[in-house]
Amino acid sequence: MAGLQDTSMSTAITYRSGRFKMPNIIVDIHEKDSGLFEDIFSRNMGDCTEEYLISGDVSISHNDKTIGIEIKREADFTNSLHSGRLSNQIVNMAELFDMSFLIVENWHPFLGDNDDEYTLADKVRKHELTIRTLNRRLITYETKNQNETIDLISEIIGDLTSGKLFRVKRKAVCIEIDTPSIVMLASLPNVGIERATAILNRFLTPLNAFSKIDEWETLKIGLTADRIDKIKEILGSD
Repeated sequence: MAGLQDTSMSTAITYRSGRFKMPNIIVDIHEKDSGLFEDIFSRNMGDCTEEYLISGDVSISHNDKTIGIEIKREADFTNSLHSGRLSNQIVNMAELFDMSFLIVENWHPFLGDNDDEYTLADKVRKHELTIRTLNRRLITYETKNQNETIDLISEIIGDLTSGKLFRVKRKAVCIEIDTPSIVMLASLPNVGIERATAILNRFLTPLNAFSKIDEWETLKIGLTADRIDKIKEILGSD
């Protein structure tokens, strides 16, 4: 897909497996210290290249489809939620890839000096709610370690190359709009298609809308301050 990678910034180490119609796998250069590229290459999943990616940590292309995978490890998941960085990444991935995946690896609640079993349980509850909500925006998984992450990527690649990945038997939400920005906004609690359309008509792009989320109430479309606060909590906005 156009715009997926900047070949002028490629550092690459490229390996070719020589098998016919194997997927093209690009691992972002920023993952160099994690060993992600070496682990994927060792599984002989496809033609592997280590390059700069505009969005996502792994890009996988096969035939006319390209999927993106973003990996958030440990505290980086929580930090990216609260900073709003994850919301921006999700929007970019929706625009660049045919299908996007988020893998949350080795997450555990931060243990503060004032935490007890009740506060920790509440953190876990909020985390589970966040994962469920994210699953309405992109496909989200949790893994315990990088080995499980590689296993999952291998399964995803298998479904992609076999043609099963895009063969959906039942859609979770049935809508007749195929604009990714509207679909993504409409999946947020209390938004829906009509409100998502009104938000985009006002702010033009999801990135601009999220940066001005406190102004949504002025649209007079039934998004009260309380409802907006719930959306902000899910998005990790301050």
